[in-house]
Amino acid sequence: MAWVKIDDGFWSNPKVRKAGPCGAGVYVMALSYCGQYLTDGTMPEEIWQLFGNKWARTQAIEAELVRLENGNVLIPDFLDFNPSADEVKRRRAIDLQRKRQARGAKLDKQEEALSERTANGQTDVVRLDVRAPSALPVPSPSPPTEKEKGRDRSKPRTAPTSPTPDGARPANEARPEQRPHEYQVTPEPVRTKAKPWHCPYCTTNFASEDELYRHIVQCEP
Repeated sequence: MAWVKIDDGFWSNPKVRKAGPCGAGVYVMALSYCGQYLTDGTMPEEIWQLFGNKWARTQAIEAELVRLENGNVLIPDFLDFNPSADEVKRRRAIDLQRKRQARGAKLDKQEEALSERTANGQTDVVRLDVRAPSALPVPSPSPPTEKEKGRDRSKPRTAPTSPTPDGARPANEARPEQRPHEYQVTPEPVRTKAKPWHCPYCTTNFASEDELYRHIVQCEP
């Protein structure tokens, strides 16, 4: 990532004051583009048209912050405050070489340490992804209570039963049928075209649905 430099007196520069905030804004956008793509302060006019509006670009040109040359836009003093593209590439190559040497030196130290352990008979290698099984304590059975001591363990243990009050029904006793019509199956009568409606509670057929509804109100248990 490349950086562009702006002087701390940028705000008071006569050209910047003449261009105004809008003209200075498009000028800073042009600086950012040239620093990112290492163009040494030049850019195509098509890129310049993307910054701000026409009035802001005109203000920057009239204030001589940028100038047009052969279809390109040039920032005159870009290289006075920012490194050239060749200088940025040279610094990047030096930094890359330094990182490679640091990684190589680290690997050499690791190989040297491994060779020393092997020469000393230390062939075991500690693996961080393998864990030794932990010895969990075996729980000891609790001592029997006085009640358990006197109980005969040969007989199966049964659940205690509570006394049933008078008039109450035990839980395991079946309930009496409250609505016998839900459990009794009555044969379905033969329906005819004249009386196609059948009552679900009795064996009566009806000619219309209204008659059936009036009958169900009286027949329903």
